[in-house]
Amino acid sequence: MIVSLWGRLLVFVQKVIHNFITSDSYTDCLIITHPDIAVLGDGIAELRGDSDWPILDIGQELSKELLFIQPGKRSPHTRDWLNGIANKMESEPIVCANISLLFEPSLDLDPLALFRHLGRNKKLIVMWPGRYHGDVLSYAVPEHQHYRVWQKPDATIYSLE
Repeated sequence: MIVSLWGRLLVFVQKVIHNFITSDSYTDCLIITHPDIAVLGDGIAELRGDSDWPILDIGQELSKELLFIQPGKRSPHTRDWLNGIANKMESEPIVCANISLLFEPSLDLDPLALFRHLGRNKKLIVMWPGRYHGDVLSYAVPEHQHYRVWQKPDATIYSLE
């Protein structure tokens, strides 16, 4: 029987999430990283099955939202939309999935800063397609055209690698 990476790490990841949720200290968001989107997808499925936490599929919802917005207005609209939808969600933590659209260069956004800002009001678990190694958070892989890095990001990060 083949067990997914997420399945092997499930107990440990649940402890990390539990510590994040129950922490009294100020923490804006928990970022869970892995370069393989399928592994993150397994994690989202597990969280969906094990909890009643809302899952915000940013790519699916935001792409519909931006369809009729003029390109020059998409960046501020995205910020407002993300703030609005997160504030409407009553239960926490909010699991942010399928975040890749936020890295679209034409949107001119800093997704990490967006999540940290949102995390001031709501606990967020962000499924981040990338890596965290040696105090460097990256989005995607170096060969990807939207590859980005953050040196010593001020966030709580857990790598599945």
